[in-house]
Amino acid sequence: MTTKMKARGGRPSISLNPEQVKELASRGLSYEQIALSLGINFKTLLSHRRNREEIQEAIDHGRAKGLKEVSNALYQAATNGNITAQIFYLKNRDPENWKDRFGQRVNVQTDIALLHLEAMKALSAVPIEGEVIEGDHNSALRYTADDES
Repeated sequence: MTTKMKARGGRPSISLNPEQVKELASRGLSYEQIALSLGINFKTLLSHRRNREEIQEAIDHGRAKGLKEVSNALYQAATNGNITAQIFYLKNRDPENWKDRFGQRVNVQTDIALLHLEAMKALSAVPIEGEVIEGDHNSALRYTADDES
């Protein structure tokens, strides 16, 4: 637990317990979550990390401890016949040989301007509703959507 002692003429000083910080870090908590659990501001935790080597060491050792415990539990589950654990372990430890999807890369290079020009030509062949098809504006045939039926 953190202890807050009133500093002379300022904010209360905060003393962090490295063992408590280590335990929280071992559970996989982020810096923000550790600070929240300790009841302190995130910036306060960052300051303690920079100024007190034992706090950063507690975080590093805690994270390593948590990773070790979970890795060992996963390994034990996999070697004791848990199929899901075996699949997870193999996919993460040897992804080149144990992956679900085999993608193929296709490299297509084209001239976008040429595609755009071809699309514009195709569109210009389609009459627009109300467009003059023949004659002048006074005696013209006009295209309507009904002309297609």
